[in-house]
Amino acid sequence: MVQEKLRSDLAILPIGTAIKLTGLTARQIRYYEANDLIKVARSQSKQRLFSLDDLQQLMEIKALMNTEHNLEQVRQLLARSKGTVVHSDSQLRHTLQDEILLASPFNRNSANYPSTFKGQN
Repeated sequence: MVQEKLRSDLAILPIGTAIKLTGLTARQIRYYEANDLIKVARSQSKQRLFSLDDLQQLMEIKALMNTEHNLEQVRQLLARSKGTVVHSDSQLRHTLQDEILLASPFNRNSANYPSTFKGQN
């Protein structure tokens, strides 16, 4: 008989169970969801459903928030632990501006680019 692997990504637990297992309040969980720290599955009737992976992530968020981290720091730390990169709006704008300048005929390395504009953003 082949033993089935436990599916920790299967969202089947209601918010009441998540509250009991994590020690968080419903308000905290909704706040973390509203601030995109966690993505929660929904049933057809729009009820929040949590997986074991979701509960683990909620516990990580709780631990980070208890160590005086703010939302943005928690978001960065969670992204880093998942191996994804999160950039702020200003970082994205700066990167986009650099890419546009490099692609334009007036890029910073061009001899025709006026020296008075070099280094200005």
